[in-house]
Amino acid sequence: MGEGPREEALTRPRRRGAARRKGAFAALPAAAALIAASLLAPSRSAAAVISHPLPTDFSNPVSIVAGGDGRLWFTCQNVHKVVAFDRATGEFTEYAVPDGGSPAGIAVGADGTVWFALGDERVNALGELDPATGAVKLHTVPRRAAEPYDVAVAPDGAVWFTGRNANIVGRYRDGAFTVYDVPTPNSQPTGIAVAPDGTVWFVETTAARLASVDPADGKITEHPLGDRLANPIDVAVAPDGGVWIVESLGNRLEMFDPRTGIFFEAVVPTPGAVPVSLDISADGIVWFVENRGNKVVSFDPGSARFEGHEIPTPRALPTAVTVDADGNPWFLLSDRDANSLATLGASARVAAEEGRGEAAAAVEEPQARRSSPSPWALIAAVALLAAAAWYIITRQRG
Repeated sequence: MGEGPREEALTRPRRRGAARRKGAFAALPAAAALIAASLLAPSRSAAAVISHPLPTDFSNPVSIVAGGDGRLWFTCQNVHKVVAFDRATGEFTEYAVPDGGSPAGIAVGADGTVWFALGDERVNALGELDPATGAVKLHTVPRRAAEPYDVAVAPDGAVWFTGRNANIVGRYRDGAFTVYDVPTPNSQPTGIAVAPDGTVWFVETTAARLASVDPADGKITEHPLGDRLANPIDVAVAPDGGVWIVESLGNRLEMFDPRTGIFFEAVVPTPGAVPVSLDISADGIVWFVENRGNKVVSFDPGSARFEGHEIPTPRALPTAVTVDADGNPWFLLSDRDANSLATLGASARVAAEEGRGEAAAAVEEPQARRSSPSPWALIAAVALLAAAAWYIITRQRG
């Protein structure tokens, strides 16, 4: 008789403990559902899109770069012009390209000289624009029908370019051209960039490769991508030396580490986004535009997080992006109804409010965006769902 009460006292806490565990597991499906909902729900971006309509209709802007003097420079193919935008005044200045050439890629040298590629077969040249006088000179590429696509200026002042049709990479320095044939036939070299150490990097669009040129001897080294249909289209070098590329059909960003020879990739969250251009800020944030996704997007390599900003104009067809010295992204909208230069952030909004950019049109409502969930949050959600499934199965068996 005396043992009975002790047995009851020992077993009751265990039963209460079991009941608590049962109650906790019973709440798992709801908790997992809440976490999943929070991961999938769009968050809100605080940055408005500020749009500056271009001075000429139907311009088809295609490439942009931030100059060291506070001006932005970009090319407009349909109207055969190079255009400057003064961030301080909000004013545009247009420069006509001689011979009716259609300018493509653009770059600015340390001395302020503006260089651009003339990618049509008829002109087949590099353009040189003196911002002090507005004078434009053309330098004919020695390889016939090369179709210059993009340009980049090296620390030593040499101008490097890709010849998409002739399958070449070239250098222009001191009035002379040097041309190098890309080892892979019909590779279609497009985007090009120069690292601080002088190494030249470019992408081969149809061959799905990243390649480098040693400026000392012109040796080209190719690095195949994992996806033969990736369609890499642009390249940029980060402050830490990482080489970033954007894949328009692969729908990915890839980073190549020259020290290890290893690629790292990040899949763009928007399906079928067609990312086509990228640039990198001084703090290492990667910015790119989605030509079909209709967004400008940032990617933080440290957190592996995307942050997208919807462009208010439907089907605006963003074509290019650059980052200014203050870290603000500026991007081109090429659709005939959009036809503008746009940016994000408070600095541009303040300029518009103060009347320095009278043509600027601010979109007041912040746009919804989806961002990549934290990997740890995903792991937690999966664990909770698994535990919930175990509980349901166990209860049914009981």
